[in-house]
Amino acid sequence: MRPDGSLIRRRGSGPCVGTFPYSPLASATMRDQAPKDDLEGWMYMMFEMVNERPKYQQIHRLLMTAVRRLDIPLDVPYDWQVFPSLISLVQKSTWSHLPGNKD
Repeated sequence: MRPDGSLIRRRGSGPCVGTFPYSPLASATMRDQAPKDDLEGWMYMMFEMVNERPKYQQIHRLLMTAVRRLDIPLDVPYDWQVFPSLISLVQKSTWSHLPGNKD
């Protein structure tokens, strides 16, 4: 705001700054930002902290829902744990055979 009380006009374009999920629309559309845009970004962040689960929990929940719906058994061993030829192949493909690796 100018000393005479008139508002300062925004520039036509500005940098895209901030963390993408929390950036205000002005930043995402490459417009100049004002203090109200900081409040918008803070609001997005608070909404996620209060109302949502972390993204990895949502992915796990979707995966487990699909497993139940498709009746996929998760206690079955992997094929490389069952077939001797695959066990030896997995053992040969570890990093321990390379020079300098002792693990």
